[in-house]
Amino acid sequence: MSDFKKLYDASNAIEAHMLRDLLEQHNIPVFFEGEHLQGGVGDLPATGFVRLVVEEEHYHAAANFIAEWDAKQADEVKTVSTSVQRFGGLPMFFMGFGLGLVLMYAYFFVPRYSQGGGDEGQWTYGLSGNPIHSAFDRNQDGKIDLKQTYDARGFIEKSESDDDFDGVFETITHYRSNNATITEVDSDRDGFHDFRYIFKDGVVHSTEQIYPTTGLSRKTCYFALTHMNYCELDFDLDGKMDTRVEYDELGEEKKRQKL
Repeated sequence: MSDFKKLYDASNAIEAHMLRDLLEQHNIPVFFEGEHLQGGVGDLPATGFVRLVVEEEHYHAAANFIAEWDAKQADEVKTVSTSVQRFGGLPMFFMGFGLGLVLMYAYFFVPRYSQGGGDEGQWTYGLSGNPIHSAFDRNQDGKIDLKQTYDARGFIEKSESDDDFDGVFETITHYRSNNATITEVDSDRDGFHDFRYIFKDGVVHSTEQIYPTTGLSRKTCYFALTHMNYCELDFDLDGKMDTRVEYDELGEEKKRQKL
């Protein structure tokens, strides 16, 4: 088994992954300390030093690359410092602010690794360890039919689904704090979402059938837990509901009135 030597202490996980990618582009295999012992990518800390190690036979090539990279970073810092002296501290503030935004985005949303497949789905995680997106083949036909994206907290933010398994993702659901807020369905595959489910605290509150010409509901139905309570309809399509129909617990019409 080859001996490993310490190459570099990266200041954080982002820098560690960046350096490893750069070195591997030059055919220099690099590991995070302990990775070559456990046989897989371990969980890197979000903050703090991350040690990079290489096999002894690659050490000199890797060390030369790191030295050149360090020198290049120093030159860039010197250039920035000269610019700041010339133009004042305001540009540096905006540069630092912009860099902070980039690093924060990378920490939460740049893919770090993927895992899974089959019944468990395909999951992609960010540097924070939270999921970024996932994909599932629910009917096991070899085609993805459910895709989900997640926010910085790892909470589901949006899902797209092919609920009739014809290859078209006709259904989109939006979430807030892991609760569904609205589902939109393109029932006739014409590119217009003509049916909506509205949720309250993650529970279906109402449904809407949307008239494509006006974008307004022509039928809105309200639910009481397990059954449809009543519907309001716009029969003349003037944008105003003109009829209300109430239903019993079996879904049978029990009352109809003009509005």
